[in-house]
Amino acid sequence: MNYMRSLLIIFRYTKYALMHLANEAGLELVELMQRGGFWSVLSQSVIRYLIERYGGYQRKFANYVLWLSAGIVGRISIWLDHIDKSNANRKFALGWTIVLIKR
Repeated sequence: MNYMRSLLIIFRYTKYALMHLANEAGLELVELMQRGGFWSVLSQSVIRYLIERYGGYQRKFANYVLWLSAGIVGRISIWLDHIDKSNANRKFALGWTIVLIKR
């Protein structure tokens, strides 16, 4: 069996790693924006757990209930991230949006 075909590599870079990689590639950082914070990461984890736990993709009713719940929880978490200006909140990120230009 060829294991390389089934190999999936996922990287979860920090902002420092993204800046380092951009610099090593000869790119200039224009903007680096954090997506989400602690509350968004927490709600995404809970929603993903519930989808897997209750078969959100296989069961029509469960999918509908989870879809409604996720919409409400998602909006609350975005609001909480917006009002929570603490360093602790900013240590968590769903991801990053990075804008680079070639030098």
